[in-house]
Amino acid sequence: MHAIQLMCNENRHEVYVFNNDKFVGVVTARDIIKKNFSSLEEIRVETLLRKIAPLAIDTEFEDIAKHLIISEFRSIPIEHEGKIYALSKLSLLKIMDKSFADKKKIKDVMNFPYVIESNDSIAVARSMMRDLNISRLPVIEDGKVAGILDILDVLRAVGERHRVKLGEVRGEKIDLGSVEVSSFMQKNFVTVSQDTSLIDAINEMIKSNVHAVLVVDEDKLSGMVTIKDIFKIFGRSVGSTYINVSGLDVVDEFERSWIEKRIESMLEKIGKQTNVRYIFTHIDKHKKEGKRAKYSVKGRLVSDAGTFYASYYDWDLLRAMKVFLDKMEKEVIKSIEKVRDTHRKRLIGV
Repeated sequence: MHAIQLMCNENRHEVYVFNNDKFVGVVTARDIIKKNFSSLEEIRVETLLRKIAPLAIDTEFEDIAKHLIISEFRSIPIEHEGKIYALSKLSLLKIMDKSFADKKKIKDVMNFPYVIESNDSIAVARSMMRDLNISRLPVIEDGKVAGILDILDVLRAVGERHRVKLGEVRGEKIDLGSVEVSSFMQKNFVTVSQDTSLIDAINEMIKSNVHAVLVVDEDKLSGMVTIKDIFKIFGRSVGSTYINVSGLDVVDEFERSWIEKRIESMLEKIGKQTNVRYIFTHIDKHKKEGKRAKYSVKGRLVSDAGTFYASYYDWDLLRAMKVFLDKMEKEVIKSIEKVRDTHRKRLIGV
């Protein structure tokens, strides 16, 4: 697949797709990793394409930052004079006001990441990245940090195995279970200590052109800070819970007020557990049967705990909205409790 080759050669996590010179969307490394395939011939760009609209060059800085905070992408397309340019989070980090990081140390913002052993297989790494929705894994060997494995390293392994198979039997299943993580991990990585200032860590990320730093004390991994973590902090500093409800034109004023209060109430509850960055909700009114119409509600919530989806439909709009919000809240809390349980087990050595 040409997209994988382009990503690996240019060290890009996204490629922009054009049709007759017209920008049509984005394909991401993460989406490729999530795709179940036995050979690269099975992958088609159209099945992975995310259709997004580019931002105008004159978009306000804060609005661009908001899009990057909300987005799962490492870059967003910017349109200028008919051409499309990629603006990355790292590029934005270089020029943004960093006062939000004042007086903060790495230990204030770091998280303990999922890790992998150097002798584990690329297949295991791919499964972890796909199931846990992560893009990188610190690599441990004999209890010490030996490297870091990025999602692009996994794609390089996929491409390498694909070339090997082409020399044998075309279309044969790609076997990543026999390839060790140590063969593709990055042995050069940036480290900081827990007492390093966040500003110094940001400057090191910019200087080294990396999206993550590992927190290492006495050769032991203490945590990790990613560019995504930094943007979350920036998001909180500008007040980053963005509420977008579309389809309100089909409801009356009472229903509108009730819906807005219910959403705010749910966000207040979830906000005690995790930072919510964005919630999008869409209401559809479907064809009437007799005097009644059926309503569907669907949406997406982006938080520090992950991205969550829910939907529901009912003859009663307010009931549909209530069940939708209840489902969303339960999904978020369930995920947070699962992570906490994993950390508890890790602490007690289970």
